[in-house]
Amino acid sequence: MHSKHSTSYINISSDLWTQQIWKNAEQKWISRCGQDHFYRDHVAIPGLVYCIKHLCKPCIIDIVDIGSGDGYFTNKFASEIFDIGFKIENICLLDLSMKQLEIATNREFLKNAHKVVCNFLTPKWAEKIPMSNNRRLYICVFVIQELHSLDGFMNGLSKIMKTEELAFILTIDPAFSELLAQKNKIISIIKSNHFEDWDWRGLYPIDGDAGRFYLPHFQRKIKQLKTQFIQNNLKCIYIDFLKVPFNNQNISIFSKTIYGMDILETFSSIIMVIKK
Repeated sequence: MHSKHSTSYINISSDLWTQQIWKNAEQKWISRCGQDHFYRDHVAIPGLVYCIKHLCKPCIIDIVDIGSGDGYFTNKFASEIFDIGFKIENICLLDLSMKQLEIATNREFLKNAHKVVCNFLTPKWAEKIPMSNNRRLYICVFVIQELHSLDGFMNGLSKIMKTEELAFILTIDPAFSELLAQKNKIISIIKSNHFEDWDWRGLYPIDGDAGRFYLPHFQRKIKQLKTQFIQNNLKCIYIDFLKVPFNNQNISIFSKTIYGMDILETFSSIIMVIKK
């Protein structure tokens, strides 16, 4: 195990490392509930719906979820934006795991969704999205921090987006992951070799009823992310910071987790709104 300021460098492929972490974690991820679902229900989804409500007028749309996983988030999100006036004609779910895509399309709002297995490390993922005459609303929820390179992700997004469309990218606030790293809650941290687009990588903890497990995390500053968008002819037009409010319910949920009271009233995730 390495501390945040370790001088050790990567000795295995970041891609293979990420694959192995997910192989070990996938079943626990699928079985998770508790704080992860609570955070999505009470922080992430309301935050994303708020942004969309204030930046987009209700219309006929297709939803493209880049990294939809088992569809828990997408299903509830689709229901919420339907309720505020958006007519959803098509939903496209993209993920590396067919197992999770199959679970997703058993959910109420996703039964007719188009599912695509793809890898966001190559820009070819964007070529798999079906053609449509509708305006697309792109969402990407807690995915980019797991990618050891953002070149393929951003290049694909730039190729597929139309000028009138928006992408909403929700990820962990870099300041919050730094805090977790300083408190040794993100473990096995290894510094970048300076040829990468990230500063360090480590194992990010998820607590839930299925037990604690870890997911891959690649640390990038907001400034680094903005620079990469610009390099791919994309621009970040808005950033919103999300936090868990301090109240009795949230204390009872999070005080039992590895995040403890540190997550309360602290910006823990961000939404970056992207335009071409």
